Amino acid sequence: NNKNHFIQQSTIRNIGIRATTSDYIVSTNVDIIFPNRKDLLEIISKNENESKHVFYTINRKNVDMLMTTAIYNNTHTEPDKLRNILSQYVSFRATPNDIDPIGMFKQEAIKQLDPSTSLYQEYVKYARIWNCGDFQMAHRDIWFDIRGFEEGMLDSAMGTDSNLQKKVCNYGYKLEILNKPDVFHMSHPARSSQAKRSNDLDYWFVNFDKSRNNESW
Repeated sequence: NNKNHFIQQSTIRNIGIRATTSDYIVSTNVDIIFPNRKDLLEIISKNENESKHVFYTINRKNVDMLMTTAIYNNTHTEPDKLRNILSQYVSFRATPNDIDPIGMFKQEAIKQLDPSTSLYQEYVKYARIWNCGDFQMAHRDIWFDIRGFEEGMLDSAMGTDSNLQKKVCNYGYKLEILNKPDVFHMSHPARSSQAKRSNDLDYWFVNFDKSRNNESW
């Protein structure tokens, strides 16, 4: 009956991962417009055997939510038509993060973190881009081997997706950051719950090795 009680996002995502029957599983968010199935299958099919051992993260590109809604309402709800219009918009605008997300991440991270610290080194090595959790895709065997998302981490707080990517590498899989196909993020005001809660990044990131989830995750 506690109105403040809620189920952690990591747990919810893990329930979805455990329930799925597909070979490849995508983790994304409700404010994301993701690529069509054909584009995603092309990523996998380039080297199908290798893809089973690769964890793919696609950089997001920000688009205005109201603009996107207006376009959607005038494209007769054709998803590919909407994607094409947004791709043209992003290409025309071409922010530095749209062009070189890994390079921009390093530049911005050094403004926020002391480059001599372990935390900075770990973030640059494993997070690789800002908002890395907006689109992550891997074969189900990878998700099950690493035991999904860490359920002990706080929801709506920093580090859950970066932790996942470090865990992927620690388990011997390849982490690949892509900038195409386009993944669009509909920009919106920050959630009020953010910044009120924080994960212990020394515990969950810097000094993290293998999953701390139990076998029945």
